[in-house]
Amino acid sequence: MLIVFSLSSLSCCYSLLSIVLFLSPLYRVASLSSLSCCFSLLSIVLFLSPLYRVASLSSLSCCFSLLSIVLLLSPLYRVVSLSSLSCCFSLLSIVLFLSPLYRVVTLSSLSCCYSLLSIVLFLSPLYRVASLSSLSCCFSLLSIVLLLSPLYRVVSLSSLSCCFSLLSIVLLLSPLYRVVSLSSLSCCFSLLSIVLFLSPLYRVVSLSSLSCCFSLLSNVLFLSPLSCFLSPLYRVVTLSSLSCCFSLLSIGFSLSLSSLSCCFSSLLCFSRSSSLTILIMFSLSSSSRSPQKGRTALHWAAGAGNEQALRLLLDHNNEVDVEDSFGMNPLLLAAWFGRLKILQILVASGAKLNCENKNGLGLLHCAAQRGHSRVLEFIMEDLVEDVLLDRVDNSGKTAFHLAAEHGQLEVVEFLIGMGCTHGLKDKDEHMALHLAAKHGHNEVLQKLVETGVDIDERNIDGLTPLHLSSDGGHYECVKLLLQACCNVNALTNKNMNALHYVAQHGFERETSLLLEAGVNTDTVDGQHTSPLHIAVLHNHTEVVRLLIDAECDLDISDHRLQTALHIAAEHGRQDIAEMILIAGVNLKLLDKQGKTSLEVAARGNHVILVDMIIKADRFYKWEKDNVISDDDSWLGKQLSFKQDHQVETQHLRSVTWRLATKDLSRGEWKSLAQHWGFTDAHIRSIEQQWTGTKSFKEHGHRMLLIWLHGVVIAGENPIKGLYEGLTGISRTDLAESIRQKANADTSSPKKCTAM
Repeated sequence: MLIVFSLSSLSCCYSLLSIVLFLSPLYRVASLSSLSCCFSLLSIVLFLSPLYRVASLSSLSCCFSLLSIVLLLSPLYRVVSLSSLSCCFSLLSIVLFLSPLYRVVTLSSLSCCYSLLSIVLFLSPLYRVASLSSLSCCFSLLSIVLLLSPLYRVVSLSSLSCCFSLLSIVLLLSPLYRVVSLSSLSCCFSLLSIVLFLSPLYRVVSLSSLSCCFSLLSNVLFLSPLSCFLSPLYRVVTLSSLSCCFSLLSIGFSLSLSSLSCCFSSLLCFSRSSSLTILIMFSLSSSSRSPQKGRTALHWAAGAGNEQALRLLLDHNNEVDVEDSFGMNPLLLAAWFGRLKILQILVASGAKLNCENKNGLGLLHCAAQRGHSRVLEFIMEDLVEDVLLDRVDNSGKTAFHLAAEHGQLEVVEFLIGMGCTHGLKDKDEHMALHLAAKHGHNEVLQKLVETGVDIDERNIDGLTPLHLSSDGGHYECVKLLLQACCNVNALTNKNMNALHYVAQHGFERETSLLLEAGVNTDTVDGQHTSPLHIAVLHNHTEVVRLLIDAECDLDISDHRLQTALHIAAEHGRQDIAEMILIAGVNLKLLDKQGKTSLEVAARGNHVILVDMIIKADRFYKWEKDNVISDDDSWLGKQLSFKQDHQVETQHLRSVTWRLATKDLSRGEWKSLAQHWGFTDAHIRSIEQQWTGTKSFKEHGHRMLLIWLHGVVIAGENPIKGLYEGLTGISRTDLAESIRQKANADTSSPKKCTAM
């Protein structure tokens, strides 16, 4: 037989089926509905079963003895008990390959899978009896099935250890378990079909056989559904079998909300079957609540828009105003989800119109927030006497506020047309205009501006709509408000203008809009912080560039007396620091601790920044002493204070490296620096870097590169400068050596000819 299924031979499969069918006496008796023969055969089977006899006598000790024998005779059980994984897999392989059904599943042979299903169906006497609606045989067979099940007996006796043992055996021998392990989707569906069709109760339900349904339910009460999709009750609902649905529910089947709520809730949302209505009536009464949200069937029906279920529940005296854990009743849910017809039914059934949830949201609030204009029209046109248009929730918001906050333009237009008050404020003193600007709802904002409300109105924190839209980076809203001539320099309670907010978030486009509108770039807030301070602190390079281009004041000090350059130096912002240095800043300003920006950079060990500030300081001194006219100024020219990586100066940088690391002794770099006009502050800042006992070599090299930067900018001869400097500190030997090498090197860009 295994070969047939391995080869997926459909014709041989059917031949084998015929043989198996006729070899079953019990099947033949069941087919003929011969009650006397059925009982005779059953009696034989019963008395031939020692386990049944033990169970009938309720002999617990013998039951355990028999079960122990069965278990100990099972090699697979022994392997599982010993936790021998390798042997377990070996035994499983044997069992699996001996199973034709498993082989079919493994080969994903769909045709043979269906053939095997047919075999299993026709081999089941109970299934045959159920199909033939033979009530007398059905009772007989059911009694046998119950008492012949050792697992059922174990469960009845509450023997936990035996239960686990038996379940372990069943699980490992299950082809369905193997399919799930292999993630074979097609075979999984096939096996699930097998499980469904193997259930007599399921078959009865599918065939809508009412008499057999009662018989099965009366005698097999232990068959409570283990999962949603294997549940006969679930199948009844999906097939809309009314008669069987009544049978199942009246016999005691009920829906467990704790375990099956998701499945049946989804059915409630999407199904319109009459069976589902019956299910709701019996299993989801007003006293049954979902554990998560405390909702009854009436809530689900209202939210899902199931009119049939709603009417049935209302006809059975369900409380129309029952609330869930959020204070939402069916009427509020209908308004929230836009179920107009449901709303009308509930109103006609006497639902309270002035209800509200725990947040104070009423009918208008729910419909307005969700944008259900048709529901609003019904409320305002038919229920206007009972519903207040400007009613507020716990936060002081009206329906108009919520519609503007959530961008519901159609609702906003409707409420304006109904005459709502435009300028009402909530507990935070937000008007609808503030909320639309805050959340970037440009079209709603445009509509509100057209109503003529004050666009510079302030909330509890002193923020105008321009502040809120700037803080959110809502470009179109900022643009609209500026075009409407709002006050671009309006200040909040913290003395901040809109530019502070865009600088904080780095919104470049919004910054440009505000600068074009003439915003004050030098406004300081309560901490005496300017927009430039904020942009530097948050490292928004492009915003800093825009502010510098707008000629903001670079020397404003905050509450710590720090300029923007102090902040850049403290946080190591090289790009921003260079922009500020190129723009021209006062390097002498001190913070509260008496530190210049140079000393702040040195304290933070920002070596590159230290060198940049010294370069800038020396450059501006040179420019002050040497630039006579604007034509000679470096303003607008390509100027940089960063490290030099130009190819043209590579040879000179090599000379300075050799000089600092090979030729100059400890302390000589300081003498050379003083000769070239480095201040004591410059030298201290360079010297603050510590890399070990030979740090002086690194210090000397940095000083020489800073000096070289100034020489290149001034257009002077660097070799000549080195010669004069070394001579000035009495190192004529080094000076002469450099001069000779420079004159001998024809590739040198500068020769020392004027000595």
